[in-house]
Amino acid sequence: MKLLAFPLSFKGKKIKKDFFYDENVKKTVYFLFLLFSIFILFLSVYFTVRIWQSVPEKIPQFSAGVIAFFDSEKKEDQDQEEYGNLKEEDILDFVNNLIGPENYNQTAEKGEGATHLARKALTDYLKDHSNHFEITDEHKIYIEDYLVKKTGNQWLELSQELEFSKELIEEAIRKAENLSLNQLENLSQYSNLTSF
Repeated sequence: MKLLAFPLSFKGKKIKKDFFYDENVKKTVYFLFLLFSIFILFLSVYFTVRIWQSVPEKIPQFSAGVIAFFDSEKKEDQDQEEYGNLKEEDILDFVNNLIGPENYNQTAEKGEGATHLARKALTDYLKDHSNHFEITDEHKIYIEDYLVKKTGNQWLELSQELEFSKELIEEAIRKAENLSLNQLENLSQYSNLTSF
């Protein structure tokens, strides 16, 4: 405990207030500071060399990552060149082929009426879309009739065109799905007379 008490003693001698002003002490402190600085410099050089010695092991991993990065950029550029020349019409045609058109236009041929065109529109729609329930011939009769009533039951002239919207066809399918067994039995008398 005596060693920690102030004033500090050096080999039994008390340290004077002007101890650090002594020339010998100054030189000793400077020398120790210089040794400490050299030691820190030596450690920094030592660890820098050790780090750089481990770099060659990591170069293949690093270079592989850099190569992959630039290859992906090159592939994006190629994709841009390949698909950058597409026209808006081509893109719309592609999307329409995926999801189907918004409207199904049908043209009347000799001897066809609105029901025939509704049947064609339904057939085209079913080719483009899969449904969540089995559509029977009775359902198709109901859907045709629904479409004709909604578009207006009219006399058609040769090459006259009728438009059936996707929404209207989907509405008719939803209504047909909710038909009762009695309604389907009643429609069977008409489906037996029709070829789909």
